[in-house]
Amino acid sequence: MIYLIYGSDLVQSRNFLGYLKAKLENTHIKTIRADKGFNFGLLKTEIPSSSLFSERVSTLIEFEKAPNVEKTGNLLFLEKLPATTTVVMWIGENLEKTNALLKYGRGKKDFVTKAFNKKNSVLNFELVDMINTKNPRSLIILDKILTKDSDTAFILTILANNFKNMLAVKLGNNLAKNLHPFVRTKLEKAQKNFSEEGLVDILRRIYEADVKTKSNICDIKSEMFSLFCYILNFSD
Repeated sequence: MIYLIYGSDLVQSRNFLGYLKAKLENTHIKTIRADKGFNFGLLKTEIPSSSLFSERVSTLIEFEKAPNVEKTGNLLFLEKLPATTTVVMWIGENLEKTNALLKYGRGKKDFVTKAFNKKNSVLNFELVDMINTKNPRSLIILDKILTKDSDTAFILTILANNFKNMLAVKLGNNLAKNLHPFVRTKLEKAQKNFSEEGLVDILRRIYEADVKTKSNICDIKSEMFSLFCYILNFSD
């Protein structure tokens, strides 16, 4: 599987990288830091296809600048990598739609592109703020995000982290002490809308939604709206 992560919002892209690394648990990960003069022609020799320490191998390429891919032919070897190999390309700036990497990956089943710009991040933060106060407008924000073909698993990860942190604040455990003061203050207000048992139940429902959407045993959009309606209407 090939992932191309790009966009000016480094906070959100780092969050997604963390999500990917969690998925790649028990995988040998090699990190390549590519400078401005990185030669894509040499990339083939840099990506390992096997490891002595793990059955699966992954390569994370961090680009200092958006790379200039003059020949997409230099990328053809990616299609021949074994199924046990994952490549993640991380570019910390926006890309034009005509970018060779985007054009190359378009329509390929095993090539996933994820863009994180400021506008998308605003929607994600707004979604969390709305659901924390049980505001029905969160359904409108959710629809906007899903319409952008966002990664459902990533949205569920954001939700799970939000309610896990909220539960930590309510219980006053050590996890809450490590939160950013701004986040902790917002969660201290939001936790008043939910009981301890309610937060545990919501986290269970988020986990169930994650399993269903990943297993393709449900309509993803319907499942997400069902989850949000459950949270909005939850009463202890």
